[in-house]
Amino acid sequence: MKRDRSGDLLAGNSPAPTERAADETTGRPRLTRARFMLAAALVVAVIVAVAIVISSGGARHEASRAKSGGPSASRLARLESDVKSGTLAGVTDAIALPAGVQLSAAALQGLASLRSVVLNGASVRDIGDGIGTVQATSVTASGARQTWTATLVLDGGRWKLAATSVGASQ
Repeated sequence: MKRDRSGDLLAGNSPAPTERAADETTGRPRLTRARFMLAAALVVAVIVAVAIVISSGGARHEASRAKSGGPSASRLARLESDVKSGTLAGVTDAIALPAGVQLSAAALQGLASLRSVVLNGASVRDIGDGIGTVQATSVTASGARQTWTATLVLDGGRWKLAATSVGASQ
């Protein structure tokens, strides 16, 4: 790409939106559309988790608060496939949502665009009172790898994702 004397790109020489160019000042990859969609979907999941925590006094949640030992391997596998399903039914089976709240089409599309989502069963930690954590790894369509700590809640007798916090990018 050609630059003028000030270092700015000359007209017509801007990188393509999907180009994985590194930021010249930090050396980190620039934000791509796939990463943006993934981040947007995860922000929605965090907002939903906050809403769940705020409304956690509901009878449905109270009835399922017994200590359970965490989700089974088969439940984790189902969560993985439901998160990537791209369907409202699949995603709402995997993510704990307050009554009447639905995910946007963009959030569903962002989750469906993931190449893989893996919940590490060996990392499951039952905190008690119907809450647990699990380490997760996602890979975007472009191959960007991200690790997460996912918070799980026992909702109506089923473990669901309630929140995520970012680990490391690779």
